[in-house]
Amino acid sequence: MSEERVELDPHPIRDRVAHLLKDGDGKGEPAVIEDEGVKELETLVDEYVNAKTHELHDVVRTLWAITDWLEGEQKSPKTARKIIEVFKREHVIERIMKIEEEMRANEAEKATESGGKFTDFAGGEKKTAPKVGQKAPKGSLKLGSLNFPKKL
Repeated sequence: MSEERVELDPHPIRDRVAHLLKDGDGKGEPAVIEDEGVKELETLVDEYVNAKTHELHDVVRTLWAITDWLEGEQKSPKTARKIIEVFKREHVIERIMKIEEEMRANEAEKATESGGKFTDFAGGEKKTAPKVGQKAPKGSLKLGSLNFPKKL
């Protein structure tokens, strides 16, 4: 996985995964998850798939960060793969794609709303700089007034 770590506010599912991870037997991987643990994770993730919130997005991001940690720092790639398979299931991916589509639409709506607010604030009409020979509007700055001073 990547060398760069992304810090995020982990979802509480992290604590459940920490409980499900067990120490290896010393012959294989240092961190292992039993099949019962994988099934429990699948059940937990499915609850978020069926929820009407966008929380599944945070769940998957947290699980992805855990798998990155397992593979990189814990040297447990098989365990990481087992967890990846939990959120790689088709119905989970479909729901994530729908959530991301909703989030993008929401962001576009917010941007449009912010643009409208800015237009209202700015007065709505396009303002231009005065032409050569015209008087500058009150409160305007001369072009070179913000330059670094030549002498200190």
